[in-house]
Amino acid sequence: MRRVNPWKWFTLSALGVGSAVLTFAESRLPEPSGRPLLSVSGAIDKTHDGVQARLDLAYLDSLEQTEFVTSTPWVDEKRRFSGVLLRDLLRSLDAQPNSIQVIALNDYIIDVPALMYLEKPMLLATRIDGKSLRIRDRGPTLLIFPFDAAPEFISEAFYIRSVWQLKEIIVEAK
Repeated sequence: MRRVNPWKWFTLSALGVGSAVLTFAESRLPEPSGRPLLSVSGAIDKTHDGVQARLDLAYLDSLEQTEFVTSTPWVDEKRRFSGVLLRDLLRSLDAQPNSIQVIALNDYIIDVPALMYLEKPMLLATRIDGKSLRIRDRGPTLLIFPFDAAPEFISEAFYIRSVWQLKEIIVEAK
């Protein structure tokens, strides 16, 4: 059980700001220690400023990591991709979306329905073959599926949602 300092509550209540300030403070993410790689906004509870979360590599690395080896539609050889599953990232921000929009550096935008990232291993990769993704490597973040894991991933529905140079996620509420 979390302990709350009663004097803090009294002081805030006396000032007339009450529980709304406590709720915002509890849902506030620590400022990124490094360069933000990705911003997430919309229907999320944990933010930096009440509007968006600016996520750096340290934050993404603090979440449970997943990796898989797969070929891709754009490179013939198999590569090892690692990072955080999109569903785990969204859970870490207390998001409960119906769908999301993902936006790349070149302003490519695609909708991703909730069932796709909740039921499928949609990886927000930050590394390829153990090395941090750079812009020239389709980074710094890349959404990717394990294309070699199941025949269903070899389809346009999954190819168009494998977004490289991802810069922003907008969470659309249920």
